[in-house]
Amino acid sequence: MAEWHDGENGRAVCTHDPVRTAFLVILLLEKEKVPRNSVGDVFKAVDDILGFQEVSHTARDEMNPSFPR
Repeated sequence: MAEWHDGENGRAVCTHDPVRTAFLVILLLEKEKVPRNSVGDVFKAVDDILGFQEVSHTARDEMNPSFPR
Protein backbone atom coordinates (compact mmCIF):
# COMPACT_ATOMS: atom_id res chain seq x y z
CA MET A 1 0.00 0.00 0.00
CA ALA A 2 2.56 2.57 1.07
CA GLU A 3 6.27 2.55 0.54
CA TRP A 4 8.59 4.71 2.58
CA HIS A 5 11.75 6.19 1.08
CA ASP A 6 14.40 7.93 3.17
CA GLY A 7 14.76 11.50 2.01
CA GLU A 8 16.93 14.49 2.73
CA ASN A 9 17.34 15.96 6.22
CA GLY A 10 16.06 12.79 7.90
CA ARG A 11 12.61 13.07 6.33
CA ALA A 12 10.82 10.11 4.78
CA VAL A 13 8.70 10.26 1.65
CA CYS A 14 5.66 8.02 1.31
CA THR A 15 4.42 6.82 -2.10
CA HIS A 16 1.23 4.93 -2.74
CA ASP A 17 0.36 2.34 -5.37
CA PRO A 18 -3.43 2.64 -5.85
CA VAL A 19 -3.74 -0.59 -7.87
CA ARG A 20 -1.98 -2.64 -5.17
CA THR A 21 -4.03 -0.89 -2.50
CA ALA A 22 -7.29 -1.68 -4.32
CA PHE A 23 -6.28 -5.33 -4.70
CA LEU A 24 -5.49 -5.63 -0.99
CA VAL A 25 -8.81 -4.00 -0.11
CA ILE A 26 -10.64 -6.50 -2.31
CA LEU A 27 -8.82 -9.38 -0.61
CA LEU A 28 -9.75 -8.01 2.81
CA LEU A 29 -13.41 -7.58 1.82
CA GLU A 30 -13.48 -11.18 0.55
CA LYS A 31 -11.81 -12.42 3.74
CA GLU A 32 -14.43 -10.62 5.85
CA LYS A 33 -17.16 -12.04 3.58
CA VAL A 34 -18.62 -8.60 2.82
CA PRO A 35 -21.47 -9.04 0.33
CA ARG A 36 -20.85 -7.41 -3.03
CA ASN A 37 -23.92 -5.20 -2.70
CA SER A 38 -22.53 -3.79 0.59
CA VAL A 39 -19.15 -2.70 -0.78
CA GLY A 40 -20.51 0.73 -1.71
CA ASP A 41 -21.69 1.20 1.87
CA VAL A 42 -18.25 0.20 3.17
CA PHE A 43 -16.51 2.77 0.97
CA LYS A 44 -19.08 5.43 1.90
CA ALA A 45 -18.32 4.79 5.59
CA VAL A 46 -14.58 5.02 4.93
CA ASP A 47 -15.09 8.28 3.02
CA ASP A 48 -17.15 9.68 5.91
CA ILE A 49 -14.44 8.72 8.41
CA LEU A 50 -11.69 10.30 6.31
CA GLY A 51 -13.83 13.42 5.81
CA PHE A 52 -14.23 13.74 9.57
CA GLN A 53 -10.63 12.99 10.58
CA GLU A 54 -7.72 12.38 8.25
CA VAL A 55 -5.98 9.13 9.14
CA SER A 56 -2.21 9.36 9.08
CA HIS A 57 0.62 7.09 10.06
CA THR A 58 4.38 6.93 9.90
CA ALA A 59 6.86 4.35 8.67
CA ARG A 60 7.40 3.39 12.32
CA ASP A 61 3.67 2.61 12.64
CA GLU A 62 3.95 0.15 9.75
CA MET A 63 6.74 -1.73 11.56
CA ASN A 64 4.34 -2.45 14.43
CA PRO A 65 3.20 -6.11 14.17
CA SER A 66 -0.40 -5.11 14.92
CA PHE A 67 -0.50 -2.56 12.05
CA PRO A 68 -3.15 -3.60 9.47
CA ARG A 69 -1.71 -5.41 6.47
